[in-house]
Amino acid sequence: MSTQPLYEIVGKLASLHNLVEAGEATAEDIADTLEALEGELEIKVGNIWRLMRTIDGDVDVLDAEIKRLNDRKKARKNVIDSLRSYVAAQMETAGVKNFKDPLYTISLTKGRESLIVDNSDLIPDEFVEIETITHPLKAEILARIKSGAEVPGAHIERGASFITIR
Repeated sequence: MSTQPLYEIVGKLASLHNLVEAGEATAEDIADTLEALEGELEIKVGNIWRLMRTIDGDVDVLDAEIKRLNDRKKARKNVIDSLRSYVAAQMETAGVKNFKDPLYTISLTKGRESLIVDNSDLIPDEFVEIETITHPLKAEILARIKSGAEVPGAHIERGASFITIR
């Protein structure tokens, strides 16, 4: 098993390819070296792929744990909100404005006024804000540029290379 880092193997392959292009190596030397390096490359890439799969499994487990903890957090917040509403309702019913203790004071405070819009179509125009949303039609711009035309303010750029694993 190879202990060389992937970048060193790739570097050696690139150097060998340069020697081949320059005509500075025999065909037999090239074949032997290429076979050894490509074998090491396959092993390294395979090991990296297995590591990626392991990490990917960890990510799935972490996502599930995050969801579980967020659900638990939400449930706890709901209990707090429910208890807060219960105490407020009981204080209001009893006509008590506050409780004092050496560690805390609980006060009943009137709720804030908030506007409820029952039907926005009935609101007079002077109270309505109109928004206009614009966005480029990317598919049409892409097609136009690919057909050879220029579109001011847009260009095509190729993204970084990536691997696919099946």
